[in-house]
Order: sequence, then C-alpha cells, then structure tokens
Amino acid sequence: MFGLVLALGGIALAGCSGADLVSAPTPAPQLITVVVIATPEATPAPQDSPVPPEASPVPNQPTPTLEQLDSNALPTPTLEPLVSNTIPGNGQQFDSLPFVTTANDPAIGPNNGDGIESVTFQFFGPDANLVFEQTDGSAQFCAFGGGDNGADCTNWIFSEHGNRFPNGNEATPGGYTLKVTVRGTRGQVTEEERLITLDLDTTPTPTLEPLVSNTFPSGTEFG
Repeated sequence: MFGLVLALGGIALAGCSGADLVSAPTPAPQLITVVVIATPEATPAPQDSPVPPEASPVPNQPTPTLEQLDSNALPTPTLEPLVSNTIPGNGQQFDSLPFVTTANDPAIGPNNGDGIESVTFQFFGPDANLVFEQTDGSAQFCAFGGGDNGADCTNWIFSEHGNRFPNGNEATPGGYTLKVTVRGTRGQVTEEERLITLDLDTTPTPTLEPLVSNTFPSGTEFG
C-alpha cells in the first residue's frame, strides 16, 4: 500500500482591479493535503486440481487346491473276453451244415449261453456283399433256426431250397465269409470270421424221355 500526497497552494483573489490587488492584504496560503490510497488487486485463490480416482484393488484369487489321488482306490475292472466257438471251421466246404456257435462269459458261468445276450451270423458272398443275416438270442445259437430247448440247429440244405438262403437270396458257388458277432450281457463284444466255400450241386435236372409202350392185343377179340 502506498500514499500519494499532493500539496496545492492557492492564492485568493479579492477583486478585479489593480488597486484592489495592491491594497488587499496578501492572504495566507492554504495547504490542502490529499491522500490517495490505491486498492490492491485481489489475488485469485488457487483452485484445487482434480485428483483421479484410485483404482479398486483386485481381490486376491484363491489358489486352487488339487485333490490328491487316492492310492487305495480300486482300479476299473477289466471284463474277461467272451469264449466262443463256431462250426464250421475255417476253410471248410459245405452244401449243408448246421452253423452253430457256443459262447459264454466266464465271469457269469461255464455253460453255453451264460452271460450271452445274442449271437449274429452274417454271410458275405464272393462279391463281398451281405447275402444273409440271422440273430439268435438263446442257446443253441443257430444261423438257420432251431436249437430251442436243447434241440439241434436246423441243417439248411441248399440243394433242397433251390440253392437259396432262407431270405430268398441266391446262393452261388464260391468263397464266402461268415462273420459271427457275440454280445455279452455286460457289454462285451467278440467277433469271429470263417472263410468257407459253398460247394453247390449246379448240375441241371435231366429231362426224362417219354416211355414207349406197345400193348398187345389191340382190337382183337379173345376169350
């Protein structure tokens, strides 16, 4: 803050004529003091700078705990393979055979059919196409039927059926593949294959010549 003092002197004039100026007494000078006070400019208050928000702390993730293996746990049991035997054997020639399979699950029992759900027979011809299929669910397990209540399987004779399979498909001479699929009641599956030859009698039936007869007498009376 500062002050400015100005001193002003003034002379009072009492009249307008020169005589008046001469005769008038000289007035005493007056001293006027003027004090000027300068108002200081207001200093702006500092503004607070915005503070960025603090990031939320990431919660600590728990460390996963691995379960320990139980060394005393029992292993998954391995199912025993099914036992099966199919007739005819590999490489046989046939015109008529029963085509029977015996099968059992040793874990269920030793007898034919123990633990067995079904047996499927599939015959593939010389051209590798499926020509006949049969599924049997009871022992004996037969390709062409029969075998119920301990009876023998049906012996299918091709020559007696026009050289055809039971489903009507033609049976031609040559090599066949017999595929046997055994399914157990516990889910096991066993497959067997036999390479067999169908030996058919394809000789045509001979045509018989008509009988020649001559009867005597003819048109003759006799007594």
